[in-house]
Amino acid sequence: MNIKRAPGPGWMAFTLIELLVVIAIIAVLAGILLPALARAKSSARRVECQSRLKQWALAFQSYVNENEEMIPREGYHAEGQVYWNNWPQVQDKRAEDAWYNALAPHLGVPPASSYAPPISRLGFYERNSMFHCPSAKFPKAAGSPAYPIALFSIAMNSQLIEPPNIPTISYARIQRASDTVLFLDNMLDDETHVVPQQAWAFLGQPASTASRFAGMRHGRGGNLSFADGSVRWMLGTDVVETEGPNRGWARLSQADVVWELDSP
Repeated sequence: MNIKRAPGPGWMAFTLIELLVVIAIIAVLAGILLPALARAKSSARRVECQSRLKQWALAFQSYVNENEEMIPREGYHAEGQVYWNNWPQVQDKRAEDAWYNALAPHLGVPPASSYAPPISRLGFYERNSMFHCPSAKFPKAAGSPAYPIALFSIAMNSQLIEPPNIPTISYARIQRASDTVLFLDNMLDDETHVVPQQAWAFLGQPASTASRFAGMRHGRGGNLSFADGSVRWMLGTDVVETEGPNRGWARLSQADVVWELDSP
């Protein structure tokens, strides 16, 4: 016959009320800590994005020094206009001097063309990829190896090379290096716009400007790197015009952010 022993003198059971109090305390602590952890994670990703933009800017300068002061092209097309680049175009020899291929060796990373085979494309979108901001939100379609377009969440300034000055220009034409954008957080589908007048179609091109600036990706701002190698986080509203007929495009006053060249 088994005899159950009574709990020892030091043993006490939690009452239901005490358990509820403990659960409530845990819930309060979680409510305090989880947002703080989310902010810390977001801040870390913003810093990592800034680091990548800075490295691209330094690679840009290194390329210029080795190529008779000429800057890399914005993408596959040579007429000074920017479009989506599909994977065959990224891999084409005519894209060898596009920034996503030409600058990669200066960073010691594989060029974008190396991801062109369908089996390799998913690797292009990994969070540790130098071609992307770790906070970027890609459309679901990009997760398919059959998706034909190479989407870029980091892009070159599309206003540096424009007709009739094609297919590239001399770096010497950049007069205000500390304010002239080289690379930026580039908006993708389903990311928040600074204002509704920003672009909605064909997002993720290899080069872009204020109309496609992901100015809400890092809090209420986004990252840009400049021709002097510096990087800034800026409020989306300080980069994108929010009022008047130019809403959604670059702010008319280019006091702090220059997209177009100052002089021929």
